[in-house]
Amino acid sequence: AGEVGDDSSSSDSSSSSTTTEVIEIVAGQRGGRNGVRVEITAPGGGGEMMDCSSDPGTPNSSVAAEHDRIHQLYCQSLLQEADTLHNLANLHGERGEWTEAIRHYNYALHLQIQQLGEDNSIVANTLSNIGTMNHRAGNLNGALKAYKQVAKMRKNCLGNCVEVADAIVRVALVQSQTGLVDKAENMYNVALRIAVKEVGENHIKVATIKIAMGDLYLQHRHDDERALQLYSDAYCILKDNELADDHFLLKSVTKKIMDTKFKEMGDNIGGAMSAFYEVMKAVGIDAMPAIHDTSHHDLGVSSLMDDMSKANVSLTAY
Repeated sequence: AGEVGDDSSSSDSSSSSTTTEVIEIVAGQRGGRNGVRVEITAPGGGGEMMDCSSDPGTPNSSVAAEHDRIHQLYCQSLLQEADTLHNLANLHGERGEWTEAIRHYNYALHLQIQQLGEDNSIVANTLSNIGTMNHRAGNLNGALKAYKQVAKMRKNCLGNCVEVADAIVRVALVQSQTGLVDKAENMYNVALRIAVKEVGENHIKVATIKIAMGDLYLQHRHDDERALQLYSDAYCILKDNELADDHFLLKSVTKKIMDTKFKEMGDNIGGAMSAFYEVMKAVGIDAMPAIHDTSHHDLGVSSLMDDMSKANVSLTAY
């Protein structure tokens, strides 16, 4: 049993004309009953003890109200402690200290579940962070278990929403990395359906899922054509959302498109130029300005190359 006490009750009563309230919270059992003790110091220095245990017989309304207030303060203190532990875990994670990060997240998770229950978005976020730390530490089984639970918890407390889709995408990513390609493909499709239903086909969230699906088809199915289609769809969505050409998502998917088309070209400049036209066509862009007018950089793909006419640019080095 632990206790948090306040020693201010020993102050000189003759020097104060105001009521001083001293609260002592006792964890565990006292006298066979769960409870707390509250001491009210009156102006004259006399103290009155009130038993606020869970079964005090027939307490008056003021005692019951005080019991509720103290219970709320105690719960708030536990959640504040969980926040502190969560912040410490974040710090360890930023430093690459995965074991320490997981340990502090677990402490925070225990307190949060105790106060908020399992089906709570805050609890789910902490568990998701635990999954991420396990993933980065190479513990794929631990990450997969955490992500699956997060998806279930978020669905229970939020219903099908983009947060659920995010969790499912993480499940699919780990499944693909552990060789469960068929299951991963199915999970990606589930996440895509949820995202399209919740935010529409032209949302950035949909683009990010299609990029992840493209990676699956390229790396695990070796289906370059399907991967290119998904990357191209994502590119068009990002452009429709008016992302800047130097946005990391747009730069990433553009590189994936070009790498997919150019990876077999090697030093074949003619083939590379032909592939470049195919890329521009796939994303619905006229390739001519990018080839013949390099003074304008309105096109995302054109910004990847200084001057295509020089033909000695490494097309996969970007």
